[in-house]
Amino acid sequence: MKNNLSLTLTTKLGLLVGIALIGALLFGLFAYTTLSTVQINGPLYWQIEQAEEVIADVLPPPANLLESYLVTLQLLGLHDSTQRTEELIQRGRNLRRTYEQNHQSWSQTLPPGRLKTLLIEKSYQPASDFFDTWESAFVPALLNGTAREAHRLAYGRLTDAYNRHHQAILSVVEESRTQREQVKRNAQDIVDTHSFVLALGGGSLVGLIFFIGWLIHHLVTAPLVAHLQDSETTTRLIIDNALDAVVRMDAFGRISDWNTRAETIFGWSRAEALGRNLADTIIPAAYRGAHAAGFQRYLATGITTVLNRRIEITALRRDGTEFPVELAITALQSKEAITFCAFVGDITERKRKAQLLAVQHATTRILAEAQCLEEAGPNLLQAVCELLGWDVGLIWVVESDQRVLRCAGAWHTPSGRGEAFVQASRSMTFPSDIGLPGRVWHGADPTWLADVGSDDNFPRLAIAKQEGLRGACAFPIIVESSVEGVLEFYSHSIKAPDTEVHALMQSLGGANRPVHVSQARGKRATAGQRHRRSRQQSQERVSRQYEP
Repeated sequence: MKNNLSLTLTTKLGLLVGIALIGALLFGLFAYTTLSTVQINGPLYWQIEQAEEVIADVLPPPANLLESYLVTLQLLGLHDSTQRTEELIQRGRNLRRTYEQNHQSWSQTLPPGRLKTLLIEKSYQPASDFFDTWESAFVPALLNGTAREAHRLAYGRLTDAYNRHHQAILSVVEESRTQREQVKRNAQDIVDTHSFVLALGGGSLVGLIFFIGWLIHHLVTAPLVAHLQDSETTTRLIIDNALDAVVRMDAFGRISDWNTRAETIFGWSRAEALGRNLADTIIPAAYRGAHAAGFQRYLATGITTVLNRRIEITALRRDGTEFPVELAITALQSKEAITFCAFVGDITERKRKAQLLAVQHATTRILAEAQCLEEAGPNLLQAVCELLGWDVGLIWVVESDQRVLRCAGAWHTPSGRGEAFVQASRSMTFPSDIGLPGRVWHGADPTWLADVGSDDNFPRLAIAKQEGLRGACAFPIIVESSVEGVLEFYSHSIKAPDTEVHALMQSLGGANRPVHVSQARGKRATAGQRHRRSRQQSQERVSRQYEP
């Protein structure tokens, strides 16, 4: 039933379009005929123009005949000037030849009718008599010196022929004017009649076209537009509710689309992001040069290493913080231009859990293999710093006999920044509740300083500022309810308290560890057994908390 209905609609539309095309063809043919008839250089225009030319050519009497008459009068007034006489006689003969040429031209050009009869026959006979008399009688009399006979001919037969020609020409002019007016009336009648028909036909054709357009819009276009709008709305909802950020970029590097998740991840609203340069918006400054070079290379050669595959890179939020993302980019080539669509997933949490799990595995392994804190220290500090992004790490052990904390190991980034702070720490000891290590020892609780510059119980503040150290945290190492040491970490940037790191270090530090190095060697086996048992419990507890 649906197919039959579709076929019927198609047939109806086809018939209407066919009728419209036939009507347009007939309308065009009729309009062409009308324009051909009345157009400039058309048949009616040519008749009007021809009548105008006849009038212009014969009124007043043709210049060649009038001038011939004037030449005749000039010859009568000459006295003993043989050269001038010969020039005027030759001029008269040339005028006759010109007249005959014009006569021949009009004989061939004018259509049969009264105008042609008057011009070719009625006006030609007296002109012919004028030229024949002038050549056969007037000129010989003049050359023979018979002035009396020349005067008689000039004011007699020649003047009579000229006047008869003039009267005939007046009839030609009158007929030309009459014919011209008639042709104009005919042209106006054609224009009026055809204009009405054209207006009627054109109006009907326009109405038919509008009806077809309305029908197509009502039955085809409107449902299609509604469907496309619904589809676009659905697509927009899918994109805006996607778990990943969806970002589109044009060939000039400008952001052309920005979904809700992108607003959440990067901190820019859709209105703010659209039109901005993508590199300046979400790519860290350190990587913008490489991005621009790769982008231009792809536009020039089509060669790329990042399209249609998932990669992990660092992105930039509006507040300037950098964070890890998983990125997949596709290129969309259309006839007009190329656009790029990026699907961006914030993997901060995933990476964070992986880092914490790696720290948990590394520290438990290192502590399991070491016999004492001094032995575990360097490897333990390096693993925690590299995996969690700290720049300096120190391990402090309790000197029970002196009741102070002594630095038993340290690590800092290969850049060398922090080395002076490490050397100063090695030369210092901290009693209970003094400095960051002393506070942790005293309270047996982790302590986190977002910025050491704001702490009033930090004896190493001057050297810390010199080395550019800002954020800090410290965790106790507890063995059988007793603090046996402190782990201390520093960063060159301000670091807000991290509850996950806090929980991890607390679980690691709270487990039983190898006894202090100064304890008797004979006690190490017992401590090792306690450590392995508590390490297993700690590993199970942390794994449950941080595994993805």
